[in-house]
Amino acid sequence: MSATSGTMATRGAGIAPEPRVLVPLRIDGEPPALGQAVHALAGETMGTTWSVRFIGPSGLRLAAIEAAVVHACDEVIAQMSSWDASSDLSRFNGAAAGTAFPLPEGFATVVDAALRIAAESDGAYDPTAGALVALWGFGPSGETARAPRHDAPDFHAPTPEACERVHCGWQSLPWDGTRHVLSNRARRRWTCRRSPKASRSTACPQS
Repeated sequence: MSATSGTMATRGAGIAPEPRVLVPLRIDGEPPALGQAVHALAGETMGTTWSVRFIGPSGLRLAAIEAAVVHACDEVIAQMSSWDASSDLSRFNGAAAGTAFPLPEGFATVVDAALRIAAESDGAYDPTAGALVALWGFGPSGETARAPRHDAPDFHAPTPEACERVHCGWQSLPWDGTRHVLSNRARRRWTCRRSPKASRSTACPQS
């Protein structure tokens, strides 16, 4: 009996299928030596959890590895969190029109990839949809909230006109990939307004 037919038979009989293992066709670097321990680390970040499992000698300094993982997560938050008012992303979103904003390496890599995907998908993926997402009630809450959450008593579905006002479109973001500088420039035809006093573009890279 083949593995496929066996799995189908167990499903038909109401028995859980046997687990399968996906084996990569290529592994870069040297494989770990046989007999080494499987280490597991876990923690919390960004409202969810992370976990890491890896093979290595029993004498590894796990605390140092865990600290490196936590530092990587904290760096993402500091650069690209839409929930943290002090992040680079939040400060860019709050900057006045015309601001040239130098980005750190990680954020710059994400913006570069996001704008490339937006161009290649003809806008099906749009990294400037953050304000539009918030308008529909799925943006951040608290200090960086731009609109009521969808489950809030005062939430109302936005009108097409309101959506047009806040959605500037990915092509409105001038990006200097060489210098890692993102400019906050309002378009003349569709002004991305957060208040009647100042027009602002809104970037929201999706990771």
